[in-house]
Amino acid sequence: MSSRGRWCARPTGPAVRPSLPGCGGAPSPPGPEGASPSRGPEKSVRCDMVAAFLPAVVAVPDPLVGSEAAAGVVQVMLRIALIVVMAVIARRLAGMGIRRLVTRATAGDGDDDALSQRRALRASTLGAVLGSAATVTVVILAALLLLGELGVQLGPLIAAIGIVGLALGFGAQRLVQDLLSGLFILLEDQFGVGDVVDTGEVIGTVEGVTLRLTRVRDVGGTLWHLPNGDIRRAGNFSHGWARAVVDVDIAYDTDVGRATAVIEAAANQLLYDDARGQGVTGAAEVWGVQDLGADGVRLRMAMPTAPANQWAVERELRARIKAAMDAEGLEIPFPQRTVWVRPQEPEDGQDGTRWRPTSLHPQPAGPAGRADRPAGRVT
Repeated sequence: MSSRGRWCARPTGPAVRPSLPGCGGAPSPPGPEGASPSRGPEKSVRCDMVAAFLPAVVAVPDPLVGSEAAAGVVQVMLRIALIVVMAVIARRLAGMGIRRLVTRATAGDGDDDALSQRRALRASTLGAVLGSAATVTVVILAALLLLGELGVQLGPLIAAIGIVGLALGFGAQRLVQDLLSGLFILLEDQFGVGDVVDTGEVIGTVEGVTLRLTRVRDVGGTLWHLPNGDIRRAGNFSHGWARAVVDVDIAYDTDVGRATAVIEAAANQLLYDDARGQGVTGAAEVWGVQDLGADGVRLRMAMPTAPANQWAVERELRARIKAAMDAEGLEIPFPQRTVWVRPQEPEDGQDGTRWRPTSLHPQPAGPAGRADRPAGRVT
């Protein structure tokens, strides 16, 4: 038997009075000559007291030593500590990986500051989303493992969590739809802050994009908060390239070739205007006759521009084309109407305030756009 077993075992037989030095029934050896005699009765009482309490002290059981339950508790505590440590390490490793990906994604070549800023904003937003997802995943797994170590049955617990999650999913279906739509908007880079977009409900500049909603400010200054789940389609005017398209009407008696040359010459002057032609990226091109309208012939021209610069270029093109056509004597038609007036004479037997037709002939329009007073008589 080991030393621990010997000291911790409770005696089962009758209590045996231990033999202590200086105690017992045997007489003490005589002392040297001249020594005083020992105090026999007091020493005997003291030895009896020690002999009575010593077995109880030695045989007191220790529940934490040599017990299987204690060993199990220690093992559970060690496993819990290991789970917590592994969860912390896993979260930190995930955070390091996410930060490295964000740093790599935001590292641009420095040629386009706006593009670099857009990339950095998108990467940081995705990094925050991934970091939150990693934290939630690690916490849930660690909590399940800890509950398992504490003896909780995970099967019913997971089933209950699934039912609660299903109920929350039905109740928060709109919120989940917004979050998923926002995640795909960010992952696919459909639009970002500073882009000019057409969402079907509003056209304006994007001022903020989150997982739940998008903020767009229209040309009138109104800030619209659009849930991402409501954005069914989005037209982005700020991606890649753009084109300024201008329609110019000319009179029917104007030579189309001459008008085309004048329009192209006026438009291409923007290529050499550093102040007003900053958004122009190529030469203008007249595509030809777009429509034969009631008032004139419509020509369509186009000019490539930088993204989101087409509207400013279109306004400048219209001003230059108008000036060039006036200088060349080319008429820009405006709506004209020919008014046919039917003169009438008073009918027989009436009060003289009614008219009856006498003839049908065209009358020229007056200066205010009204027909001159028709010929006829009023009685």
